[in-house]
Amino acid sequence: MKVTAVNVGCGSNVCELSGWENIDNSPGLWLSKHPFIRHVSGWAGLVPEGGASVRWPRCVRMHNAAKGLPYADSSLLYVYASHFLEHLPQDTARHFLRECFRVLTASGILRVVVPDLGLLCQQYMKGTLESPSDDELNADRFLRRTCLVADDEAERTWVRALRRLLGRDRHHWMYDEGSLIARFREAGFTSVVRRSFRDSLIPDISLLDVPARASESLYVEGQKWVGR
Repeated sequence: MKVTAVNVGCGSNVCELSGWENIDNSPGLWLSKHPFIRHVSGWAGLVPEGGASVRWPRCVRMHNAAKGLPYADSSLLYVYASHFLEHLPQDTARHFLRECFRVLTASGILRVVVPDLGLLCQQYMKGTLESPSDDELNADRFLRRTCLVADDEAERTWVRALRRLLGRDRHHWMYDEGSLIARFREAGFTSVVRRSFRDSLIPDISLLDVPARASESLYVEGQKWVGR
């Protein structure tokens, strides 16, 4: 099969249409092939809640997209990355977006979905952030929801390191509409627009955008070169 589109950081949300490749670097993908280690990791709390029981589709290719995309220049029509970019440090995120620009054809489309920092800030100012506890202070709710910090100082250093190694790393950065669009343009994209849930130039976007995260997400699409 000739690969013409890629779903980056797909998790278990795969696109099985012809031409699409699904890639992920989660340790959970490796653990899925080693049941005993997966079971022990889940029991010890070293993988995210429910992560030990996730059954990964066979079509997922293990690859670290943060280090580059394994495709030739100008070879892909579409790149889709949902809730992936926020897990990268700023310089790595910029490199990833440049890699997307490199592998896309002249009219190729990149769609990035991230948690919406602007929306989170609005909810913080209005005091409408959701919380598992009514006693949690609004500022504490905000910091927890960003996932930029972790209240895990009581854990041993080696436990924190194992959690990060096994996919429990926190967000490295957050984006609002303006900052994400700016990152696209820095990478070279000429036409960059904010879009909404399942509104896209990518065909069959309904197979990719996840309803469960629509209310918290920011959707941005960039086209490499318009009119060429």
